[in-house]
Amino acid sequence: MDYLRQIFWMLTVPMSSFLGYFFLKHLSIKKDLKSWKISFSEKKVLIVGSGPSLDRVNNHYFANFDAILYINHAIKCSGKVDDEYFFSTDVSVTEGIKNKVYYNKIKQFGSERSILAPIFFQQTLFLTKKFRKTFSWIVASEASYRGHRLSRPVFEFHLPITAVYWPQQPSYIELDNWFLQKHQVNFFPVIGSTSALSAILFVAKYSPKNITLIGCDFSVGRSESIVNDCPAHNVNIFTKSREKFNYLQEYLSKNNILIKNDSWL
Repeated sequence: MDYLRQIFWMLTVPMSSFLGYFFLKHLSIKKDLKSWKISFSEKKVLIVGSGPSLDRVNNHYFANFDAILYINHAIKCSGKVDDEYFFSTDVSVTEGIKNKVYYNKIKQFGSERSILAPIFFQQTLFLTKKFRKTFSWIVASEASYRGHRLSRPVFEFHLPITAVYWPQQPSYIELDNWFLQKHQVNFFPVIGSTSALSAILFVAKYSPKNITLIGCDFSVGRSESIVNDCPAHNVNIFTKSREKFNYLQEYLSKNNILIKNDSWL
């Protein structure tokens, strides 16, 4: 049955990902919300992931920041400061949080502070109206087909590559276009491999004093406070995340935006 699901996905995802992108264009907001600039401009901002480095810090650490964005299941740890947000690029993961008690925290934030910028466009199809209204949606500004090979063989054969409609990864020129936009939601570059990277850009647009990451180890493992709700992956799916983080860090430093990752200290 698992093999049949893989084959069905391979055959349907070229069209479903394409349709999902255009549905997301309709769903996404058209102007930046004023509250975002108020939250992040000239502020000390923390982005919190669910990695094991989260276990090394206490409430005194969180108190050093003006605003906090929680990535995916890290929302479980919210309630540290007054100005807090939820952010994800993975709709499927967010749907999984619906079954957790701490999903109520996302609903309490309201749609202005609960942001989804999907990287898997097909995941935006067939969502309930209630779920859609819980979030502010941001669409990737540019997308194209890319090849994708199934990670596991089917009946001992490696099937040919299928095509997935996917956010284009930005060059320096495209990052400049994004940074110069009055409303970044009209030209938002969704970054692959981990939601934390797109969260960095979302915050950076409003010129914060600095951006710090914790629980964003970009490695196999979970915080002890989260692992039971969201088990660790068997393989490291974040292999290119460090490289992409360094790329964004270098670009944003040229715009006088300081980023550091306390997860690696």
